[in-house]
Amino acid sequence: MTLTTAAQPAPARQAPPTRAARAAVLASATLTLMAAAIIAPGLPAMSEEFAEAPGGGLLVRFVLTITSLAIAVSAPVSGLIADRVGRRSLLVSGLALYAVSGTAGFFATDLYVLLATRALLGVAVGGIMTAVSATVTDWFEGARRASFLGLQQAFASLGGVVFLPLGGVLAGVGWRAPFWLYAVSAAVAVLAFAVLREGQRGRRGTGSGAGEPAPDATLRGRPPQRGVAGRIAGVYLLALVATLAFSMGPTQLPFLLRDFGSGPGVVGAVVAGSTLSGAFGALAFPYLRRRLASTAITA
Repeated sequence: MTLTTAAQPAPARQAPPTRAARAAVLASATLTLMAAAIIAPGLPAMSEEFAEAPGGGLLVRFVLTITSLAIAVSAPVSGLIADRVGRRSLLVSGLALYAVSGTAGFFATDLYVLLATRALLGVAVGGIMTAVSATVTDWFEGARRASFLGLQQAFASLGGVVFLPLGGVLAGVGWRAPFWLYAVSAAVAVLAFAVLREGQRGRRGTGSGAGEPAPDATLRGRPPQRGVAGRIAGVYLLALVATLAFSMGPTQLPFLLRDFGSGPGVVGAVVAGSTLSGAFGALAFPYLRRRLASTAITA
């Protein structure tokens, strides 16, 4: 008597992300790095506007940094939300909040109200960054993931290259005018809502497409390594220091350049220069990652 067993069906592979879906993710990435600094060219005029407010000179500079602080505080919570409600829902909600809280600064007549809107903007950016990174992680693995993450970061930097000079030009009209640039997020939200699908994933387990094992597969079955929590804390600390260093330029340069007689347009162009160098570095990341360890690249 011969026993036969039914063959187990192979797990269905979901379709890779469409070009429109990739475009929506990359368009969302362009709105992240420039979020805080886009109003930097108008800081000197803003400082004059709120000169009579208690601590106005310091609080005006805090209008930029509070956004970065809100990103750092809200991003871990955004990760939990992404796992609960999904990447698409978090991304679309973050983009909508980005548009509302960003443009709200145009109408704010009280410095503390302005600070509150900037904090909400940071929450929105934290959600967008988390949703974008989680979506890319769902789509790709191995070298393909590293390549797309580099492209994502390049688009984030190029967003600064485009929007920061525009912010400088608009700040020449009035310090409130650059706040309207945040309205671009509404169009990106519509695009993301239309083309992204919840749970859309690429071909998991294929690595780079050339026989490279997936990272999850190579780690499966290994005993927990010692000091992992300390390493993670070190990465967070390094990211915090890098963010603080990045925020110093947009906060102080507008006032320094004003003392040299430069207008808002020059401020926008100068601040955009730092993001342009970041774009080149991001595009080079996949090439460097194949040849250097992560610690060497970070150093």
